Amino acid sequence: MADIDEAVCEDLKRTAKAQRTLYYSDLMRRHHISRAAIGSVVGEISEVEADHHRPLLSAIVVKKNTKSRHCPHGHPGGGFFGLTGVQSSLRRSSVDYGDPLSKNDKDFVVKEQERVWAFWRKRR
Repeated sequence: MADIDEAVCEDLKRTAKAQRTLYYSDLMRRHHISRAAIGSVVGEISEVEADHHRPLLSAIVVKKNTKSRHCPHGHPGGGFFGLTGVQSSLRRSSVDYGDPLSKNDKDFVVKEQERVWAFWRKRR
């Protein structure tokens, strides 16, 4: 992983241990990452996490204004659903990333956020 990815990964782990979410915009500002690059950075981190059989850290990186009854902490961008660790029935190709999220998509995000928090809570 590149140095910037390591720094972002550590930031995500701290956020997970604190049982919180983080906006893409805050992550971009903190680490001087462009809007065009942020999805690739957090996606690569989650791919590494999936390779190690850990929950997808990028589940806690959320878009502003996405909190809802079905997704109370907000949800990540559509690229999240192209990651290896996403259940196959919900996985999307890059041409479908912009589609609105279904209730099943949101349910998966909530469960994955809970898995992230539970996993990292044990690693203080």
